[in-house]
Amino acid sequence: IDSLRSDRGQGLRSFAVDSAIVMESYLLSNVAVVTLKYAMRRPRPTQYSNQAPAELFGQLEHQLSFPSGHTAAVASAMSATTLTYWLRNPESPGRWALLASSVGLTGLTAVGRVQAGKHFPSDVLTGALLGGAIGLIVPWLHRSESRVQPSVGWAPGGGIMLLSGELGPIRTSAARRLTLSAHPITNFRGNEPEH
Repeated sequence: IDSLRSDRGQGLRSFAVDSAIVMESYLLSNVAVVTLKYAMRRPRPTQYSNQAPAELFGQLEHQLSFPSGHTAAVASAMSATTLTYWLRNPESPGRWALLASSVGLTGLTAVGRVQAGKHFPSDVLTGALLGGAIGLIVPWLHRSESRVQPSVGWAPGGGIMLLSGELGPIRTSAARRLTLSAHPITNFRGNEPEH
């Protein structure tokens, strides 16, 4: 919201850019979490106790504990929000309060998920680290002086993630170029995307 009041008349544009960066961080974090959940298929703590009703045993939702999606979502959104604020307001004392709030909300989410019996501590720790890393990397790559730009696109049957740009300072006319792309993400019903 601070970006609405700043940037000499560019407040609405800055707010839209910051919001898009936070949303991109959240979405990339979600893609990473869902991919890991289906790859790992770690049972939730409820599957190891007699407290859960028998009809819940073995259901897919109860086999997707690692990593914690809630914790990763909060960590990615809050770290992206915090970094965009720090980049726009490098001298503001409010940035420390925002950092403390971000860490606190992520921690509360993690503790709540463990206390609710939905995750093991390693699930929430991994979710916090994964979400926090994505939430820091995405805004950092979007800085105006960055020559590496991330983008996410949707394709039939999945999505595409792309990083492109130049690495390091340009010393010669033949600058090192970076282009990383992922093939369309497979949907998790076992169907391959159309090529």
